[in-house]
Amino acid sequence: MLDGLAFLARTPVVRGALLTDLAVSVLSMPVSLFPLVNVERFGNNPRTFGLFLTAIAVGGVIASGLSGAFTRRTHPGLIMLGAPTSWGVALALFGLSPNPWLGLAFLVLAGAADTVTAVSRSTIVQLYTPDAMRGRAGAAEQIIGQAGPDLGDMRGGLIADATSGVVALVSGGLLCVLAVALIGATTPPGSVDHDDSRMNRAARSKAVTLQRSLTGRQARSAPLRSTFGPGMQDRYQTPTRPVAGKMAQLAPYGTQPGAVPHHQE
Repeated sequence: MLDGLAFLARTPVVRGALLTDLAVSVLSMPVSLFPLVNVERFGNNPRTFGLFLTAIAVGGVIASGLSGAFTRRTHPGLIMLGAPTSWGVALALFGLSPNPWLGLAFLVLAGAADTVTAVSRSTIVQLYTPDAMRGRAGAAEQIIGQAGPDLGDMRGGLIADATSGVVALVSGGLLCVLAVALIGATTPPGSVDHDDSRMNRAARSKAVTLQRSLTGRQARSAPLRSTFGPGMQDRYQTPTRPVAGKMAQLAPYGTQPGAVPHHQE
């Protein structure tokens, strides 16, 4: 555990990704506020209330379908900071929206931003975490993902009890934006970006490992070739003839005594 905390302390990019997700879930989780906001802003219409979570889910599905458009970007840090900022702004605008359909549109935007945040966080953590620390980083992700929304619902309920549901929702969105801005300001420039050369180095490393493996196999098969001659070499090579042709050659040898070959029937 101490090793994991030390890794997060000395790795600002992973620490920033986890803190950003924590800010999104703790400071601006809106689910517990939906019933109260529906009463205060939209006349306690049950149909409108039912569409709140549906709108967030629709935005998440749309963002999931377009995830390749932002996972291949060479600046994941900008996405990591921009998506939660969009989430906070969208929730604040939803709380201030006088029209339910406009509010649902903001919730769709918030759902898409939430999905982009989750995908970018996982991408950065996997990209910048060494193999020896992946378990600890994954545990930190799970803790934030499980405990963060519950803490956010509690925060929203306490603020709504002291003020109102709209104030709790709008203030949570603005606090999320401020927290993300603070995380971006305290993260060293360039530490959350990667370029193609990093990926190319990883690909070249895998290619070298594969080449060494193939070279080792050839070296181990060399004594067989020198001892048993070229016939043994052909035995250990991958057959190049079609399978059907090979089976046709072996068919007469596998025929039972007295059986008639198929081509003579």
